Amino acid sequence: MKINWSQALVDYLTDETVTYDSIALKYGVSKRAVVTHAKQDNWQELRIQTSLKVHQKLPEIVGTNLAEIASKQADIGQKLVQKGLEAITRGSTPKTPQDARLFIQTGIEVQRKALGLDEQKFKPTTIIVMSKEVQEWAV
Repeated sequence: MKINWSQALVDYLTDETVTYDSIALKYGVSKRAVVTHAKQDNWQELRIQTSLKVHQKLPEIVGTNLAEIASKQADIGQKLVQKGLEAITRGSTPKTPQDARLFIQTGIEVQRKALGLDEQKFKPTTIIVMSKEVQEWAV
C-alpha cells in the first residue's frame, strides 16, 4: 500500500503524542514500515529540531499577544478615567458623583493592572472583569 509519507511526517512532527504505532494504524501500514521510513528520513531528529524551534518562538508570540492585551486594557482604563472626569465636570453619564468616582477608580485599576504597575512582574493570568454597563460606557 502506498501512503503519503510526507503527511505521515507532518503528523509526527506536529503532535508529540503521535507514535510510530499510531501512524502505522492511521495509514494502514506495519510499524516496521514506519520505523524503516522514519530512520531513513531521521524523523526523531526532525521532531527534536521542530520542537526546539517552536519553544524558541513561543515566548515571542505569547509576549506579543500579552502586550496587545495589556495595551487594550490600558486604553479602556484611560477611557473610563476620561469619562468619569467628564461626568464630574459636565454632569453627564454617569448620573451621580459616586458613579463617576467608581468609573475613575475602575479605570485607574484597569490601567495599573494592564501596565503591571501593581505587581513586581507582569502576570498574564490577570483578568479584569467589568460590568456590561461599564464596558459600553467606556467605548
